Amino acid sequence: MPRPPEAINSEPHERELFVAGLTPFEMFNLHAGMLEDMVSKSQDLEDEGEIISNHVAEVCLIGLVAHFEAFCKHQFAALVNICPVLLEQFADRRQQSSVNLKDLICLTANFDRQIGFLIAERHDFGSAKVINGIFRDLMSVTPFSSTEARKYDQLLRAFSI
Repeated sequence: MPRPPEAINSEPHERELFVAGLTPFEMFNLHAGMLEDMVSKSQDLEDEGEIISNHVAEVCLIGLVAHFEAFCKHQFAALVNICPVLLEQFADRRQQSSVNLKDLICLTANFDRQIGFLIAERHDFGSAKVINGIFRDLMSVTPFSSTEARKYDQLLRAFSI
């Protein structure tokens, strides 16, 4: 016997759990590819045969860092959307976290498919330390090793991002 239309519509398509229907990696890979293409078509500025800069490459590196921050935010949101029970541990560890009631009202129809987006927007993903803290509180994992965190923070400081 076929299911009623409301039952069919209530089951989420797996792509609804992600921003723009793309997994965080797919979206990051798409953006990184565009930036790579821009850099490959750019020209270095030279002085007496020595490369002194490539403004396009510099701007693209800043863009890549921004897209990585978005990747982390989208990854967080996807994890929460896929497994909302993760919020129990997150809420225990981040009792100061809050969600605006007006924003919650908008989620009534698709709460379990969108709560991750709402919570992710309330958090900063702007440094290795912050990213590690958020993912540690959500899933007891840290994406950055201490060495990787130092390198990432050096990169951020180099461009004052």
